[in-house]
Amino acid sequence: MSNLSDKAMLVKLKRGMFDPNVMDRTITENVEHQTGVKNGGRYKKRLLAESAMFKRVTEAWSALYTYHQQHTLPWTDNGPRLLPSCMYLEYTEAMRNLRGEADKRLKVLADNWLREIQHDSARLGIMYNPEDYPSDIASRFYHDIQFLPVPNTGDFRVQIDDADRMSLERAIAEAEANITNHLITELMEPLQRMAAKLAVPADQKGGVFRNTLIENVVETAERLKKLNVNNDPAMSSVLDQVVGVAAQYHGKEDMLRGDTQARQQAATEAQTTIDNIMDIFGGAL
Repeated sequence: MSNLSDKAMLVKLKRGMFDPNVMDRTITENVEHQTGVKNGGRYKKRLLAESAMFKRVTEAWSALYTYHQQHTLPWTDNGPRLLPSCMYLEYTEAMRNLRGEADKRLKVLADNWLREIQHDSARLGIMYNPEDYPSDIASRFYHDIQFLPVPNTGDFRVQIDDADRMSLERAIAEAEANITNHLITELMEPLQRMAAKLAVPADQKGGVFRNTLIENVVETAERLKKLNVNNDPAMSSVLDQVVGVAAQYHGKEDMLRGDTQARQQAATEAQTTIDNIMDIFGGAL
């Protein structure tokens, strides 16, 4: 079997955002004075709560993180994540587009920054403090992507301690083994939601569902196929089964809302698929 370093790389997303939650010392001191309680808490105010421009920027930065998390796999810590080599072009193109959109939104905010501060001062009234706002908002947001090779003990050009070598080998083995756990965990969430929601009759409380209920199952399974970096045949079979079950109802959501028998059948098929997954991979969860 080929090494993990032959099938994937590490990618690290670095990003920073302006935190609009600011402690108001004056209000905190006033509360302490009125109650006579010292160190009883701190009052935080939220800046730019009604700024649509600021919201669009934070949404764009969140979209970067969400895509990165969904299209990579956990590594040995909370830093770099594992990116299958076959997904490199898809990942870099998507992230380039997301970063471009984020930068465009940030420029709009920066160009209107003084006006947004003025609007916020009117909203906050006596709680407004000009020192809470950076003069250059663009400098408080950043994003960067770094690619690194997956470490391999054979890459060392010098002799390393046996204990260190074993530690690295163990960490790599654990990361590779955790791939299955991650894929199953990701897959089960939308599949269980589908089974649970469709098991409730349409005319009962909790029976209403959106079309995304089915879409999410199909899209998740298709995405996880690309993340099956171990090329695990059992995992591939399960993902195909999930796609097969959900895809037959994709685009037929209205039928599931009006046809009780079809709804029950879909719920049963989803639950049967869940049971099958647990029979195969339950020990890994």
